[in-house]
Amino acid sequence: MYQELLRLEAMAHDLLSEHCIRYIQMLFYIQGVACYFTLSLNF
Repeated sequence: MYQELLRLEAMAHDLLSEHCIRYIQMLFYIQGVACYFTLSLNF
């Protein structure tokens, strides 16, 4: 029973960290696109 709980917790942690990494990547991507657009508007 306890082992099962630990396994579930580890699985949830993996999912959460993967989700956070995707979110951070998306933020960086949006920032890069915004930067690109402002640069292309200036020229």
